Amino acid sequence: MPPLEGVFKMREDILHKIDRFDVRSWLESKGIAYGSEGKNIGRSWIGISPCPFCGNSGNHFGIGPNNQINCWVCGKKGNIIDLIKEVENCGFKQSLNILDEFQDYTFKKLKQDILIRHNENILPSEARDKFPQNYLDYLIKRRFDPEIIIPKYKLLACPNFGDYAFRIIIPCYFNKSVVNFTAVDTTGRKTKYKHCPNNKAITPMKNLLYNIDSVYQKTIIVEGTTDVWRLGDGAIATMGIEFTTEQIKLLIQRNLKTIHIMFDADKPAQLQAKKLAQALSNFTNTNIITLSRGDPADLSDKEALEIRKEFL
Repeated sequence: MPPLEGVFKMREDILHKIDRFDVRSWLESKGIAYGSEGKNIGRSWIGISPCPFCGNSGNHFGIGPNNQINCWVCGKKGNIIDLIKEVENCGFKQSLNILDEFQDYTFKKLKQDILIRHNENILPSEARDKFPQNYLDYLIKRRFDPEIIIPKYKLLACPNFGDYAFRIIIPCYFNKSVVNFTAVDTTGRKTKYKHCPNNKAITPMKNLLYNIDSVYQKTIIVEGTTDVWRLGDGAIATMGIEFTTEQIKLLIQRNLKTIHIMFDADKPAQLQAKKLAQALSNFTNTNIITLSRGDPADLSDKEALEIRKEFL
């Protein structure tokens, strides 16, 4: 019984590796062109032409969302290991090494959820794109130009009723889809931020980094949404000083050349900034930008521009 049990455990481990295999990165490393839409390519599938097994060039060979393979001409079916063995001209043992080399431990399930739920509107039904004057006044008081901030970050306003009364809705995007949101109070009389409940969100807030879609080679990590607004594209927020393993994985996945951390000036935030820098230091060049006071949202436009020029 123990030897057989060991075999099942090994097979389960391989299945997990197949599910986490970053097929796009592998195809790109081999110089193999692929498509995710077009004739004969199903939703959530990747198409390759010609078929590696029969040579048919009609775009009938596909890789599914769970890394299964299928050719609708020659009938070849299986999983990604079969394709690796064919393309790499190798045996099973070597295919497992390649499987290990291209593991993607970040957001595989999230990406699939987005494909399934990308048309689902998780934002409050009462939210509107027309802003009452007192909401605009709130932004102006925070030294943000409503004509710039509202369209850039696709902000919405909730009226004076409902769960998000008197709040500005701030959508959180991942791969250009809304997967969560937070709502900031404009009155100063309620809890400042109120997040979308996890059971309604496509992914929990602390599995995300606000404004991550704007990041390419460098980033500045800040605490909150208004900090991001002050610095602009390239800045991302952990939504508080606490950070999670999922957020670190998302940063590692981006293959960034440099990561700067600019948390608020208070002692607890600076201690967390050091912990985050330490967690990321094994993966990329990481440093801390220390503020003399306040938080990044308190910076003047001139100061923010100078920081952007130096670090982004």
